[in-house]
Amino acid sequence: MKKAILIAMILLLLINNIDEGTPTSGKVLYVGGSGEGNYSSIQAAINAANDGDTIIVYNGTYFENIIIDKSINLMGMDKHSTIIDANYKGDVVRITKDNVKLSNFTIRNSEKNFEKAGIILQNADNVVIENNIITDNGDQGIRIFSSNHNIIRNNIISNNVYYGIWLYNSRENLIIDNSFINDGLVMREGSYPSFIQTITNNTVNGKPLYYYLNKKGVSIPEDAGQIILVNCSHITIKNFSISNASIGLEIAYSSFIKILNNNFSNNNLNGIRLYYSENNEISYNILYKNGWGGLSLWYSSNNSISHNDIGRNAYDDIEILFSSNGNKIFSNVVRDTPYGIGIRQSDGNIIHWNNIYNHEKYGMIAQDAKVNARWNWWGSFTGIIFGDKIATNNGRIYFFPWLPFPVPVAV
Repeated sequence: MKKAILIAMILLLLINNIDEGTPTSGKVLYVGGSGEGNYSSIQAAINAANDGDTIIVYNGTYFENIIIDKSINLMGMDKHSTIIDANYKGDVVRITKDNVKLSNFTIRNSEKNFEKAGIILQNADNVVIENNIITDNGDQGIRIFSSNHNIIRNNIISNNVYYGIWLYNSRENLIIDNSFINDGLVMREGSYPSFIQTITNNTVNGKPLYYYLNKKGVSIPEDAGQIILVNCSHITIKNFSISNASIGLEIAYSSFIKILNNNFSNNNLNGIRLYYSENNEISYNILYKNGWGGLSLWYSSNNSISHNDIGRNAYDDIEILFSSNGNKIFSNVVRDTPYGIGIRQSDGNIIHWNNIYNHEKYGMIAQDAKVNARWNWWGSFTGIIFGDKIATNNGRIYFFPWLPFPVPVAV
């Protein structure tokens, strides 16, 4: 009798939460509980299911790595007490089929390794991930890879090492009503359409995540928890303090943005990251103690970077990558990080009048790049002899003459 009542309640819930493209018919399978014929593992139920089936998982902790390769509805009883735990091995849930719905789970403890995630969508479209807690995963909470038209709704995404959600080469996804805590949203690489998403009503650490697409001259509200600009121009980002996001400020395909007098520190990856963006000004900012680097330029040229205080980041202070050419970097303090400035596959960058010092490994590295780095102070009047070191790999750094004393930089 109790099971019949439970089935009726769940079916009513399913009817009230149907999304276009998700399975709505088929048989119902059960995992856990004490019912006759219930499966003891989630993966066993998935293996036995067919497209259109629903799998209901009773409360409990399931130490599994799940692969969903069928168009099913996988539903936990309660997101707080129905837990899928990878026990720090591999990904927790991998979805490789269209038209899947995943809801009402805690998804946690993926492997503590690069590109391991709580949930991975790989070549999967029209998936709904809803009403979950996605927490404490090794690299990412959710990775959406080459997957389009998905809905990520009403999830708590927290304490994932680098990314809350990582969108990569994926288009027209709806990210709505999610709460990010100590992580955030990152759109990485891909062509311009990969940055076009519908992102609305999300928060990062209790503050709004502002995503602007195709805007010119707008004002950003002061209460931002994370800022993302795509194909924007003539916007000033000034006097913000953003921390504990994945990236404080992310800019793509944008120009004539002024980034002035902000503090983007203690974020999981970067304080500021630019993709395919030109003719922007980045000045008088503090970029400290970020989990990867302070400032990152990808395919971004002819930007002016001056009078910033950048240091104590986990890996590097400034990285200039992949045809980021002709940037002018002057009058900055760059310090106290394993690596100072890294330039890869980028030419024509001018790096003058900076204080570059106290880096554990190298003050500057050039790989497949030629760099004009004259007139900098390297932490010693002897320059790179007893100050910060430099390194090249199929590149060249023009470092002489150097400055024998620090630049009196106003930051």
